[in-house]
Amino acid sequence: MKKINLAFVGAGFISQICHLPSFAQNQKVVLQAICDTNYQLAKKIAKKYSIKKVYNNHKDLLANEENIHGVVLSIPRHETYSIALDILKMGKNLFSEKPMAQSFQAAKKLYKTAINKKAKYIIGHMKRFDESIIFIKKLFKKKDFNFDSLVSVYYKSFAGDSFGDLKRFIKKKEYNPHALSNESVKNKVPKNKKTIFLKFLNTHSHAVNLLRFLFGEIKIFSKNINNNGEGIIFFKKNKKDLILSTRLLRSNDWHEEIEIVFKKYKIIINFPMPLLINQPGKITITNLLNSTEKKILLKWKWSFSNQVDKFVSTILNNKKNDCDAKHCINDLKIIENIFT
Repeated sequence: MKKINLAFVGAGFISQICHLPSFAQNQKVVLQAICDTNYQLAKKIAKKYSIKKVYNNHKDLLANEENIHGVVLSIPRHETYSIALDILKMGKNLFSEKPMAQSFQAAKKLYKTAINKKAKYIIGHMKRFDESIIFIKKLFKKKDFNFDSLVSVYYKSFAGDSFGDLKRFIKKKEYNPHALSNESVKNKVPKNKKTIFLKFLNTHSHAVNLLRFLFGEIKIFSKNINNNGEGIIFFKKNKKDLILSTRLLRSNDWHEEIEIVFKKYKIIINFPMPLLINQPGKITITNLLNSTEKKILLKWKWSFSNQVDKFVSTILNNKKNDCDAKHCINDLKIIENIFT
């Protein structure tokens, strides 16, 4: 069996909860090295997953692990750009947590570097690999569910607790997720809106990305966002209405739902907390002609596992990947436009 050797840069919350267990369970993956500025944490994680090489500096890792086939990058968001750039300049395939950068210009530079170095560059928008979205994408190929039959889309992204269980990871001092990096000041968002922009980017970029994945490129028609990054954005796609409503819940709840209305049918997709293992979105399809409902039974597989399987196939078999950076880069452009 062909296998790929991977290195991890970042051993914090998302790595421990999502990426490490998902990559470790894939039989085609060898976890070869891990790096974190907290060296003692990296050693503990290495022991748990039988990873032989441990580093506290990503440049040392890249210099010494020449035979790795790819790097999994999950670090504080304001550091992502500079370290991703170092990895791509080495010509290494890269799987990076979203967002790919804190500005559209920086994201473009990363993408161009990947192209120049012929490196696979994949962004961690795991909702594209949710079993509910896989089902919906196939359904959209049918006449009654194609874009011509579409009436409207309403996406509620009410973010609260994404996890629900704090016992499955080793704590470390995490940086402020909304901190500014050097590259983030180069975007066109006014200075007084930077923090709101980053909060929205980190929380709701999944929703923007998923709307683009399902319906193609979209344009902002109007917007009304408050100082917490909450509000409503109206998008247009070929005269069709696509609405994104965002909130930050002050409770331990999570409410994320897409309502897609066609001429004859209405589809509702309810997503669980994103970090709950093996729980896909729930789909209800209503026939608007006779008011009958049908609940779709889906495979109970975690979107993060599906995402890993696709990344491994991308590297081993040179397969196309729906989360290639070229499919994600315009998220940054749209979200910057929301705040200008």
